[in-house]
Amino acid sequence: MFDHISIGVRDVAAAKKFYDAALAPLGYSCLSAGATSLGYGKDGVALWVGAAEPAGCGPGRTRLRPTARRLPAPGHGGTTARGPLQAGLIR
Repeated sequence: MFDHISIGVRDVAAAKKFYDAALAPLGYSCLSAGATSLGYGKDGVALWVGAAEPAGCGPGRTRLRPTARRLPAPGHGGTTARGPLQAGLIR
């Protein structure tokens, strides 16, 4: 479902120490490390941590991975012909 998530931090070196310890119990390790960004995951990067000032701004984003090869037929459940907002699924 999620391809990757990106967040911004003020201090990449300090963030590396934190995320190394916090993500290790989940089986994640630092797969990519540079002066301004870090990439964590198992088989591929799922979490990108990048330099941003102020923290939380800048490169933050979430990218979704399609889970179905084919979409349901239009009108299936009333959500594909209209968006989820129009269908009342989100407010």
